[in-house]
Amino acid sequence: MGADNGDCLLISFMDTDTTFNILVDGGTVNTFRRPNGAPGPLRLALDNLKGDSESIDLGILTHIDGDHIGGMKRAFETSGYLGSLTKKLWYNSSVLITERAKIPNIINNHIKLDKDNSAETSFKQAYTLEQILMASNYWHRELILAGQIFKEGPCTFTILSPNENDILELAKEWPKEYISAYTAGTQKSLTPSLPDLLARDIFKDDEAPANRSSIAFLLEAKNFKALLLGDAPDDIIRQSLHSMEYSDTNTLKLDFIKISHHGSKHNTSQDFLSMIETQAFIISTNGLGHLHPDRVTIARILHHHPNAKIYFNYENNIKLTFSSSEISLYGKNISTIQELDFYP
Repeated sequence: MGADNGDCLLISFMDTDTTFNILVDGGTVNTFRRPNGAPGPLRLALDNLKGDSESIDLGILTHIDGDHIGGMKRAFETSGYLGSLTKKLWYNSSVLITERAKIPNIINNHIKLDKDNSAETSFKQAYTLEQILMASNYWHRELILAGQIFKEGPCTFTILSPNENDILELAKEWPKEYISAYTAGTQKSLTPSLPDLLARDIFKDDEAPANRSSIAFLLEAKNFKALLLGDAPDDIIRQSLHSMEYSDTNTLKLDFIKISHHGSKHNTSQDFLSMIETQAFIISTNGLGHLHPDRVTIARILHHHPNAKIYFNYENNIKLTFSSSEISLYGKNISTIQELDFYP
């Protein structure tokens, strides 16, 4: 769904008489409630679930960046929403990180709630998201780490990221930029051409501590497979896939992949793309703030998967990413998305 420059994905597995709902991240705070008080896409989606008497069977907060945690935080602090709808939550909070590192709890790392005195605000005595979660019975109070496998409802989750060493890097007080939702950017350049970008491509991995703590996983249900990569670094994902014996000669076949870090050039390498087969790449961002996706990421995808389709959740970001001539040339590879349906 539209999550500003962030991620917010609702995945529903529908059987004859049951639905299993997975919410991955919540986008920015505006994804739940707009500045004018109007409901955002996340709130509207949760209202639909409430109307159908459904729940969030599994919520996943991939990491602490504001463009992933903001809307979910607001949905927990609002009465009748995630605090009531969630059956299980994965979230590698600072509480769990400091417990694993065997150091004192760092209160300054807790996610502060908005100072909102409206009648719909829940947990009026709570000051942080952690206070809400520690009082709940749905928070999975163990770190989610690469190599773990979970079965939830009809789904199997193979965790690809984070590594324990990376997540323990956050066992210290976090700089404010770790949870900032926005970084000012300049206008994205539409030159050089995509082939020229590919010809001079040099890949450098994402070293941002918050991104290296991101939960990423392979999701399987019946014959369905997808990668949801949060903002996870490429080297961690490749290492996990290699440990599962995938390679450029034994590729992982997928129904879709949610590209890491909104298409950043530091999170999707050509080596990774040679290890997978899919016809659908999803890029979640409005293109503002960080100016994602990087055009060289698009060039890499089209080079390794020339028949695949790249789905954008904001139509305007297509015009920010491709020149008019490129839209004509690569039109069959570009689409907007609100929903994808699979029938495994």
